[in-house]
Amino acid sequence: TRFTIDVPAARPDERLSLVTYTRPSRPRPEITVSLRVNGQEAVPAIRQQPLGLPTHELLYVTLGSDLPGLRQALGRGPDPAENVGCLTAVEQMPEHWFGYGGVDLLILTTSNRDFLVALGAGRDERMRRRRAALAEWVERGGRLLVSVGRNVQLLDDLADWQELWPVELEGTVSVPLLRPRWRGGRSELLEALANRRPGPALEPAPVEIARFRLKPERSPTVWMQTADDAPHPLIVAAPFGLGRVTVVALEMDQAPFTDWPAQAEFWRKLLPEAGPFRPIRDRGDAAVGPTASKGAAPDWWGLIDTDLQTFDTIPVVRFGWVAAWVLAYILLIGPLDLVIVKYLLRRPELTWVTFPLMVAVVSLATYLAASWLKGSQRRVNKIDLIDIDLERNAVFGQTWLTLFNPRAERQTIGLEPVSPAWGLTTSEKPAAALVSWWGDASAGSEGWSRGQGLFRQPYDYETHGAHGNLRTDGEPIGLRGVPVPIWSTKSVTGCWRSQLGPGQQLLRAELERRGDGDRGNRLRGKILSRLPITLDAAFLIDAGPADIEVYELGELAPGEAREVSGRAVPLFRWLRDTAEALGGTDAAPGEPRAPAALGRHFWHILWDEAAASLGGRTTRRRDHATRHLDQSWRLRYHREEALLFGWARAVPEDAAPSRLWLGAVPTEGPRPPLSAELRQEVFVRAFVPVRRGP
Repeated sequence: TRFTIDVPAARPDERLSLVTYTRPSRPRPEITVSLRVNGQEAVPAIRQQPLGLPTHELLYVTLGSDLPGLRQALGRGPDPAENVGCLTAVEQMPEHWFGYGGVDLLILTTSNRDFLVALGAGRDERMRRRRAALAEWVERGGRLLVSVGRNVQLLDDLADWQELWPVELEGTVSVPLLRPRWRGGRSELLEALANRRPGPALEPAPVEIARFRLKPERSPTVWMQTADDAPHPLIVAAPFGLGRVTVVALEMDQAPFTDWPAQAEFWRKLLPEAGPFRPIRDRGDAAVGPTASKGAAPDWWGLIDTDLQTFDTIPVVRFGWVAAWVLAYILLIGPLDLVIVKYLLRRPELTWVTFPLMVAVVSLATYLAASWLKGSQRRVNKIDLIDIDLERNAVFGQTWLTLFNPRAERQTIGLEPVSPAWGLTTSEKPAAALVSWWGDASAGSEGWSRGQGLFRQPYDYETHGAHGNLRTDGEPIGLRGVPVPIWSTKSVTGCWRSQLGPGQQLLRAELERRGDGDRGNRLRGKILSRLPITLDAAFLIDAGPADIEVYELGELAPGEAREVSGRAVPLFRWLRDTAEALGGTDAAPGEPRAPAALGRHFWHILWDEAAASLGGRTTRRRDHATRHLDQSWRLRYHREEALLFGWARAVPEDAAPSRLWLGAVPTEGPRPPLSAELRQEVFVRAFVPVRRGP
């Protein structure tokens, strides 16, 4: 694939630092960078093969300065598949949010004053884009850890980052001895932190920490605080959109923290809370996949890829028929041809005519049979996931689709966000959907499947075009010149974000958490659907007093309201029942088997962390590219919200939240007719605030 960015005009002898992007399909791709002026290469192209990471490994990136203590702590840990990178210059920061796509945890340090001053350059448009890119990445599911210390005022001056923080930054405070107490799960007192380096008067210098005031509207969680009569928060975390922000009141790259004997223990406790799900793989269980041994995580992404490439209207030819056809072909061009030319025609030299004729006839018959079986109709399988943040009044959409093409051609593929059928009004001009290829990580450490074969045909990301009613912002809004061979498939993914206008709501909820002792009746309230589609099944998932509990709401149509009442079921039972409902099981003995849902495996990756914690699974998921899809971590940390989850299995084209474009991208005027057989399902997930009742 080719990704193109515009290069600003430069003065003579001026040096420019530019960041461009690519999406490699394997850990060691061949990347070519070229500079073109008027279509001609201005300088010789640069070709490199950088060493990337397998999809199952973790990547932590520090921003501002390096963290040697983090590297040492990971080096002592039981899992070698954790890596640390470092960006020490603001010019290295991406100007688009997807530039952080491979990062599992971004750690911003604030001890480098020059870095913060450069980052806060208010009149620099490129710096503004860099700050906006980081914030948008977090909002779309990224995880940010911020180390705050003596330069807290410089961080507080970054006005466009203020909504990120779950706390108000109120300067610093000095303490002679810091006694941190960890509050996660069970209260645990860590070794005291003291400044071992003497001050000006040769007495021990105090420990300087940032002073926080919690933002109650963000429902923050305090993971660590001082063990004092008036405890001071040291680690505070809260969701931001689909992501999570964790703020630490210590400079983790400076003394006295770097001299602290409990530093490694601190990192081992902090990383699982601030970063991604980190189960440790059993050394004796290397298999990861649907057939892995007991305790291993299934390869959900490989199963999803198989589901999307399975078209029910295209019959699958059994191997027996293929073997019989090959055997008949061998008999025809071999013994039968010999009998015809030698014994019937008695002219062996005619084999120069009969042999190619038989080959041509059999090839034509094979082509006609395949055309009859596969048909001449394009087919599309499509899954949409819609996340609704009721607090921020924002909607996040993600799409995965597979296109089956009955003829060989090059396609232009785009995705239109916020379909007109949903009737959404936005407070700003909506951004176009970011579109890219996708495949499953079944190749493990070798990278993604979807190889181009021996004769690779490159295609381009479309980053420009007539803007129309959408903002492109220089992001890839489509794919041009995508080669799709005859009777083959191409898989594409897209994501978008929309900020709803005033008074525009897709759901209304009034939920209250009661303080009585009845375990199954703690949550009460009502939910009103304003979705343009009917959810075949809807559920409300809540963190109960002893377990995650699920309330069944049944079918939820537009304009209908449901009371949250009755006794909830445990999460593990709901996971089992949902797998049966979407997997196509028999309704009763002797009745026909119901068809399996297109998303029968997709929904699993939305609850993988919760399911793993219930089942005690120790094997990590192979593909960490799906980590942002799993929001079940919110149930463990944030009791001030519940999750509404539902699906619609048969959504017509004109009612889907996003629309596929073939032959053009959404910024190029009217949408071409989609002459394809479309099967699509929609999953909806909403983050519903919960009030505390009597």
